[in-house]
Amino acid sequence: MNFEERNEIHAKEYGELTDAELMAMLEDRHMPTVIPPCRVCGEPLDIGACGGGKPTVWACSPLEEDPDAPGTLRLKSGRDRAEGSGGHYSESRITDGRHADPYVMELVRRYGEVTT
Repeated sequence: MNFEERNEIHAKEYGELTDAELMAMLEDRHMPTVIPPCRVCGEPLDIGACGGGKPTVWACSPLEEDPDAPGTLRLKSGRDRAEGSGGHYSESRITDGRHADPYVMELVRRYGEVTT
């Protein structure tokens, strides 16, 4: 579901939603998140922050395992420890406020079987 579709559905009151819109909203909210690669360099993103009831933040870490010293980390080539605003870390950040719930997805699947 893209942002326009999501905003259109969320603008309605719950009682105004069709069954299809409600199911689409539940699927969108509770599907496991597919984390894209870094939009700057294409490498996998790491969890930058999570917990405390706040959305999970994913970002490209400036650190990598040091092949010369197993078990230790080093800065990736060309990266800065203090990558603040406008740096690679900041530009790669994505925030995921969704919470995957396999029980909700199973309910959605079963409802689909009953109604089709």
